Amino acid sequence: MAAPRSIGSVTITIECVVIPTKLYTATSKRKVDLHRLERATGARVRQPTVSSVSGRDLGRDDVISGYEYTPEKYVTFEPAELKALEQQAQPDRIRIVAAVPAETFDPTHVEGSVFLGPDKGGERSYHLLANGLALRGLVAIGQWGGRTRDELVVLAPHLSGKGLVMHYVLYPDEIRRSTLDEAVPTVAKLSGVEIGLCSALIAKFERPTFEAALADLVDRGAERIRATVDRKVAGHEVVVPPARVDNSPLDLLEQLRASVGSDAGPKKARAGGAPSSRMQPRKRARAS
Repeated sequence: MAAPRSIGSVTITIECVVIPTKLYTATSKRKVDLHRLERATGARVRQPTVSSVSGRDLGRDDVISGYEYTPEKYVTFEPAELKALEQQAQPDRIRIVAAVPAETFDPTHVEGSVFLGPDKGGERSYHLLANGLALRGLVAIGQWGGRTRDELVVLAPHLSGKGLVMHYVLYPDEIRRSTLDEAVPTVAKLSGVEIGLCSALIAKFERPTFEAALADLVDRGAERIRATVDRKVAGHEVVVPPARVDNSPLDLLEQLRASVGSDAGPKKARAGGAPSSRMQPRKRARAS
């Protein structure tokens, strides 16, 4: 198998310790692209670089960067100015600023992820960092200077124990925390019957690991589009089936009982006073 191709390199610094690393693509999101077409001709509709004032097509040398500091007023930057600002930010360095317990890392902040591997001369320091974080149950927070933004990143040991993953994350003021507070109302106290039934329902979906849960899942939306495309290309008529009718009971307690099973309602205590195991939350297996 061919070695993975690096998409860049960066040096991690922790005080005086220097760790040269390489970046590798961690994900490859699949999607079905639907392009815009002109209805009359079927020609692809493209978005050219056009002046909003003159309507003239613009070349690369005709375009500069600008920051809108007030409506319709811009401070402009030449490419050389932006390059100088980028160099001041040390774009080849990630500075570690903190290490925090892994369980406190909020995945809401994550924008994207890449795998991080050692670069030439950085093998020992890389593995020391990965092992040190894993042994203490921590993730490292760092800042990576850029032209217009210091990227916030989190370095975390991969669950396989084979190295580090780097997550690009958002700053606290970029998370709409008030939205969650406003969107989640308080409810009346939940009953023991509801909690027990819900626990039994969740247990039906429990899997030993994240990877095991994903093993048999496929993108059904993409499959539907591709199947429709294949039928149209073959000249077959496409018949859209009617929408499913939801016949779920309206009462929450009845929904829970129907979901868990007709024999999974509240149980009387068994001989010896032990409650039904179906009503007890299952203990989650410890990560190995």
